[in-house]
Amino acid sequence: DRVGRMDDDEFAMILPEKNKRQAQEIAALIREKIKQVFQKIDSLSTLDIFISISENPIDGSDAASLIEKAKTAVALGRGV
Repeated sequence: DRVGRMDDDEFAMILPEKNKRQAQEIAALIREKIKQVFQKIDSLSTLDIFISISENPIDGSDAASLIEKAKTAVALGRGV
């Protein structure tokens, strides 16, 4: 598994041995961990976390199309 920064506030994970269901479970765990840490730091503010998942070959066959599919899902509010 690999994680990398895409932009100032965007990150990507590559989970080569996981299917979409497994990736959704990991995404839910990551979201909860981030929220817990953020609440400890600043309990008065809110934090929005948007996560989407794209799978090869269902959602695209190359990195560019998979990234575009995931970004579109986030923009349309269809994330995990």
